[in-house]
Amino acid sequence: MESGLGLQVESFREARRNLEASVLPLATSVDGRWFSFQPSLHGLEFQVGGYVVLDNGGTPRFGQVITLDLDQLSTEVMLSTQPGGVPESRRQVPVRYASGAGAILEGDAAPFHDVLVRAAAGSEVQAWLERSARPGAKLRLGELALAAGVPCLADAGFDRHTLLCGQSGSGKTYSLGVILEGLLIETDLSSREGHESLRLLTR
Repeated sequence: MESGLGLQVESFREARRNLEASVLPLATSVDGRWFSFQPSLHGLEFQVGGYVVLDNGGTPRFGQVITLDLDQLSTEVMLSTQPGGVPESRRQVPVRYASGAGAILEGDAAPFHDVLVRAAAGSEVQAWLERSARPGAKLRLGELALAAGVPCLADAGFDRHTLLCGQSGSGKTYSLGVILEGLLIETDLSSREGHESLRLLTR
């Protein structure tokens, strides 16, 4: 009795493991701007904020993951209760997977279904950033947290709509001075433009 129950439990676990590992990271979009997808939890390579490539064999789309949650569905499978025996017991098996959504940042804006999703390589992220960057001086702030080796660059153009909030004496003016000093030293922003930015930001 106990042996049969133990075999059934092991059969149940194996069936669930195989089903969960077989979930493919496929995406669907009904408007070509936002997509939903459901990857396997085994070896999960996606993170909220991470960049992805959606490829259906044609021109790939470039996107970013906005949400990622745990989800599950229940399916019915036949389990074996005897060593090496044939499946003879029907059971409901909960299959856990990740359920996510994201935005299309570049590519064909047409709807799609069951398109393979993969995490974008650092070189692909950097190439997209270069293509989408506005012209002008840049200030390097470090590296992207979810794309190792890819520099995080801030646009050097400030105007009167740039805001830095905080109570009096919290260091707003000093912080702006540090930012502008970095712009003047580390970019090709001219001294005249830097002084004008400082005048606008501290009014």
